[in-house]
Amino acid sequence: MGELITVLCLVVGELLGDATFFFMGARNHKKEMGVNEEKRRQYYITKNSWIIALLACIPGGVVKLLFWLLSHFFSAYAEVWKLLPDIAGVVDRFASIAVYMTAYRKIRGDWKEKFHREIIDQWGTEEDSYGIYVKDELSGSYILSEKWLYIKDCTRFLLVINFTLLALFHLTSGIRGMTGNILNFSILELIPIMASTVLMEFYNYLSFDDRTFFRGRRREAEAEELPLDIAQLKVEYEKKNIPGISTPLRIKRHDNRIEDAMQDYTKKIGSDENPYIQYFVDYLEKHRWSVKRHYHTGSLEAVVRLIKGENLFCASPFYKDIDICIFFPAFLTLLKGMKVLILAEDCGNLNELMQWVKAGIEEVQSLNDYWQVNILKETEDDADVGILSFQDIYRPEDFRWLKFFFDKVGFVVVIEASGMLSGGQEAISNLSSRIGKTSEECIWLLCDNNAESMLDLFSHLLNKNFAYVSATPLPAEESLIGYWNVEEEQKYPWTPVRHYLGAELQVAEVAWYNGVKQVILYGEEMVPIYDLKWIAGQYYLEFHKRTKRKPHQYIMNDGISMEISGNDCKMKKNCFLIVEDCNFNLYETARQYVTRASEKVVLHILSPNYMLRNFMKSNEDVVDADPKYIAQFVPEYVNTKRNIAVHLIRKMLQYPVAETTVREELEKSEAWGQDFNGLEDIKELIRLVVPVEHFGERDLMIFYGRHFDKEEGITTQEKYYYINSSSIKNHFNRYFQKACYIAENGEKCHINKLILAGHLDQKYLKGQLVVFNGLYYEIVKRRITSYEYILQVRRASEQILGRRYYRQDRYYELKKVEDYPYTPMDCQVKSLSVSSYTADISVKTRGYYVCRGWNEIADAAYIVLNEEDVRPRSYISKQFLKVKITIENLEEAKAVAVQMACLFQESFCTLYPQQYHLLSVAVDREKYIEKEDEEILKGVLSDIKIEEQEEEVCFYIIEDSMEDMGLLRSIERNFRRIQALLSEYMQWNEKSGDEYLAFGKNIAG
Repeated sequence: MGELITVLCLVVGELLGDATFFFMGARNHKKEMGVNEEKRRQYYITKNSWIIALLACIPGGVVKLLFWLLSHFFSAYAEVWKLLPDIAGVVDRFASIAVYMTAYRKIRGDWKEKFHREIIDQWGTEEDSYGIYVKDELSGSYILSEKWLYIKDCTRFLLVINFTLLALFHLTSGIRGMTGNILNFSILELIPIMASTVLMEFYNYLSFDDRTFFRGRRREAEAEELPLDIAQLKVEYEKKNIPGISTPLRIKRHDNRIEDAMQDYTKKIGSDENPYIQYFVDYLEKHRWSVKRHYHTGSLEAVVRLIKGENLFCASPFYKDIDICIFFPAFLTLLKGMKVLILAEDCGNLNELMQWVKAGIEEVQSLNDYWQVNILKETEDDADVGILSFQDIYRPEDFRWLKFFFDKVGFVVVIEASGMLSGGQEAISNLSSRIGKTSEECIWLLCDNNAESMLDLFSHLLNKNFAYVSATPLPAEESLIGYWNVEEEQKYPWTPVRHYLGAELQVAEVAWYNGVKQVILYGEEMVPIYDLKWIAGQYYLEFHKRTKRKPHQYIMNDGISMEISGNDCKMKKNCFLIVEDCNFNLYETARQYVTRASEKVVLHILSPNYMLRNFMKSNEDVVDADPKYIAQFVPEYVNTKRNIAVHLIRKMLQYPVAETTVREELEKSEAWGQDFNGLEDIKELIRLVVPVEHFGERDLMIFYGRHFDKEEGITTQEKYYYINSSSIKNHFNRYFQKACYIAENGEKCHINKLILAGHLDQKYLKGQLVVFNGLYYEIVKRRITSYEYILQVRRASEQILGRRYYRQDRYYELKKVEDYPYTPMDCQVKSLSVSSYTADISVKTRGYYVCRGWNEIADAAYIVLNEEDVRPRSYISKQFLKVKITIENLEEAKAVAVQMACLFQESFCTLYPQQYHLLSVAVDREKYIEKEDEEILKGVLSDIKIEEQEEEVCFYIIEDSMEDMGLLRSIERNFRRIQALLSEYMQWNEKSGDEYLAFGKNIAG
């Protein structure tokens, strides 16, 4: 019996003391210690070993006394007494092992870990490192050679034998004579332990891709999701050496926690006398603490301010992070008998959004199916909470079908508010004027990225005062961020497969190979994510070969989740993300998505080669720390005569508008400056927007009605104006409604990113391959009717042969140039002066370039278009900017003009990512572009001819839109900032030798 107990003690001691040292910590020398629970668990065995070692210090007499007391209850007193020295000896041996383990961990953590990373690990990345690693032709990575794979397995076997011999050594080494004191220590006892350590280190180096000791990762066919090992993934990507990785992958850590701040804020508002705030505090205590849901204090502050009646802009594009700011105020609004409106872009997720809202409100009230949550459609319903897509804001019916609902709205939530701006400012103002007419006070909550001038713009458009609240969650405790140049991607990464699969699957492959169960990809308009997933699924056998997963197609479906938009990306504990840099600002994209996990996130940003990309990477510390250094701008509020015309025409097409209303609207205009002359001025306003030469007798109708003058206190007769022309109505609706496309099945679909039908030609042209709603299409032609302007497309999933970028070749002709009466802010800088003018502008699109990279124009294909493919556009009295170069030397001035024009044009995709296709920078090519560069710069700068142009060196910035979008005003107000940024870029460009501004000429040559 005594021998059996001794053997069991030895086995447990070896497993806990030696083997666990290997299994749980020592073998993973690449793993750095962090703050989360998973990493702390590695030291549990060491701590337990110390506790047992301390027990060995207890005097033998005390132990004997305890057993003497127990002898009254056990008849085997003599046998137990004999075993005491054996047990004490085992404890003593275990204590010595614990001391050795602790000292070894300390030494290893201080200097040996660094030696492994900087010296030893590098051996595994070269083919000639003693023949240990050889290049795998299938995957392109370095793997163990067959000989060293056999040596590794032998080492595994030797370790098992060694553990067994250690147990036998303890059993036969005379431990019965030991006194049980920890001071009884012999160095000979540690010799086999040291030998085990050497074997462990050697095996550890050879088994960097194993996950368990007895069963390697290559044989883990049915393993569950493994912990996200960020350090291991970093090593794997660096060893894989995938083309396109542009900067070293960075691991970031922090130990900030928000639970205490949230608790303090809750206590602070707990003393507020407002009963709704008290109810909110009770709700948090009952519903949130129990499930450990923690909110940024900015979110809690937002709820309190909304309860108090403030309109807020919440700086967070991920609406699920701020759900408490939506659900709780919505619930209180419904209690008051009012309705709730939620505005969001339709990316195919409105039904999911509806279910999310429904569940959230029901959680607040603890009732099911009490409130009706519906997507607003042109049907009679009794919705309490209505969801309306941005695309439906631009329907020609002008919300008549929603009048009953809109009148009772008391709370409005706008998700990704900047998405509405793509359709212009007038429709937003028109929408807001119809909401909450019978409510006491309608409260607005906007959520989006923090862009410049966002608050001011929406304060004007919605006629509300907005306050700013930062509700951005903290980044993950531990993150790995990689930035990739997609123009360097390997076209056929899964050799011998000869099909384009993209950089996305190359990045995902390494993740799958290292046990990441799910990879999430957000594509938006850059790649056809649904088609790409379908194509990759056809190669599931190759997927199995490269990742050692089961060869089933459903594993591909489970292994990668592809979404159009990331706005509904919910925060998880750990996540692996691949995100397309759709806003042409890789660090701003990283700032957003690194918050998508609370503990660990691996984030890969895939960027096209836009101008400011490499400049950002060279100034990573500044750009990463200061989000306003390279900021995204939104259009400025403009109340021009053109926008007043759009607003009045929309109204007069629906019902007669009083002359008093017309006068009030014109008085708001910054450029009207004349008395209202009745019908003639109405015709002038219409001609600004609709090309009408002659008005028929019944095109414009005048009605007379009674009007009560509040100031005078009398009733007077007043004129009412109404547009009765179907041609004017059709032309207006054809331009100012949402853009759609006709799929091959004849179904009319809207484009997922909001765009007006009048802006289609500025972005989509015949023959282009485009991404709509995650699918790949070829634009066949336009279908133009009296009231619609729609793209006709056909599926092109088999034409995904690489990334394509398109640049339009436009020609502008300006007549009747006049000074613009509005005086902009001081935006004159050294050698540059900016002036604002109006002119009658005509636009022709001659063709477009098809580029393999964003700036590779030199060897791009040029597609010629005619007027049947794209109609000419014309604008009456349209504003434009002239940037004059004030340098005396004529040749130098011309060179500077072309260079600055290119810099402005190329920066717009980063500064105005949602509207850059509406901005054109133009020069007179005959005067300013050298013949050898003409073909290249056609893809960058538009051509322009101006009637009676003065002899001066300049370039022009034109907003190519029927409505004044406010982009030019934004450029005016931010001109100094933009120019300062471009100057810094040019200084960096000269020092770095960056070849972006060669536009592919050096590459082609």
